[in-house]
Amino acid sequence: MHPNTPNVRMVDQFGGYTAAAGHAFMVSDALPARLQGKALVTEPTAKLIGIMDVQRDGGGYKASDGFNLLASTDEWMSPIFADVGPDGAIWLIDFYSFIIQHNPTPNTNSAGIKATTGPGGAYKTENDLRDQIHGRIYRAVWKDGSSSSIKSLAKAKSPELVTALDSANQFWSLTAQRLIVDNKMTDAAPALKKRVRSGTGGKGAIHALWSLEGIGALDKDTHQKALLDKDPALRRNAIRALPANESGRQLFFSSPVIQDSDLLTRQVAFVKLAEFPTIPEIKTVVAQLPRTAVNTNDAFLNDTVTLLGRIHGVTGVGTDEVKVAAGDPKRGAELFSTSPTAACASCHTVGGKGGAVGPILDGIAVRSDKGYILESLMDPNAKLAKGFEELTISPMPPLGVLLKEQELADILAYLHTLTTPPKDGITVPPKSKTPNLYE
Repeated sequence: MHPNTPNVRMVDQFGGYTAAAGHAFMVSDALPARLQGKALVTEPTAKLIGIMDVQRDGGGYKASDGFNLLASTDEWMSPIFADVGPDGAIWLIDFYSFIIQHNPTPNTNSAGIKATTGPGGAYKTENDLRDQIHGRIYRAVWKDGSSSSIKSLAKAKSPELVTALDSANQFWSLTAQRLIVDNKMTDAAPALKKRVRSGTGGKGAIHALWSLEGIGALDKDTHQKALLDKDPALRRNAIRALPANESGRQLFFSSPVIQDSDLLTRQVAFVKLAEFPTIPEIKTVVAQLPRTAVNTNDAFLNDTVTLLGRIHGVTGVGTDEVKVAAGDPKRGAELFSTSPTAACASCHTVGGKGGAVGPILDGIAVRSDKGYILESLMDPNAKLAKGFEELTISPMPPLGVLLKEQELADILAYLHTLTTPPKDGITVPPKSKTPNLYE
């Protein structure tokens, strides 16, 4: 904390924030680049507004001191809130009171003033320095900043609101989202879905996703497309938007987010995993997570995995569980069809039955070697299947994280029995069956 006056009254956290309030992030094209994404932290005790530089740190964040946006020597200035306004400038509220905290009631011996304890424990002075009448509002404006192209959205129709979701001023993008949801503008759904499924990601897609969720129009295909988007921020929000029920669980495990290369997205996936009801297959997944080194080496992921174990009643993988017998094709076929986490049959077709998301698996044992089949199960993104190269992320989750080693061996044994190719020789499903992956 960096006050520009020595007249700062504190009884704890000397030299640091003791009354931090009104946090907000600066996202506005009317502000200089050096401030974009930084956090504002008002500190009325020290008469300043500090800046925090919040940066990614593995599966979490860290905040570094970014000095001040402003500081004052005015004995009465007490900023309690600051945020980006409709014009893109920083608007701040000054409580404007000489005494701002509920410090212990002072006396003439401790502080040289006579005071009494008032309502709520707030002390009162003889000359009533705890002001409750006055206040100020300021605007901090960058002289070189651009003016907002949006002046009002009060009478905006759906097309204008959907466009505003991509505003460079977060005030307007959030306002547009709020109006779409508050007014239940279901006529905006087609345009919102198009924005989410555009493949360009960005905050406009995130606002569109939550707008769809808010009006009850977030369909499975659009949601899955967001879970597979190349933008990790959109993937994270798609995970958060999943309902904690069976349909949400199915969508969750129809994507590779549990092993996402972006560690923050992976952490969000672990948090979502904590929300699903406990079933044996979920317990298997949770038990497997500590076996991936990064899940325990990263402090944020390690804490999340530890809590996951407590929530789902899992202590870890026992030594007996990792002893693997020869794979059983019959058990593998059953797992392929019924596993709620691997969800193989929901994505792949065998014998004309199953989903049309991934490659048709008839004949996989003769057209691919065992090494490739194993790699595709353990790391589906290592080499995208033929006909699916246009995808940036495989929709298949890594089965090494989802299944016990014996279960994985059983599924492998089953796949090795699939020697008969499809009758028409086609191994890639028609695009018309998978609009969520091919648009």
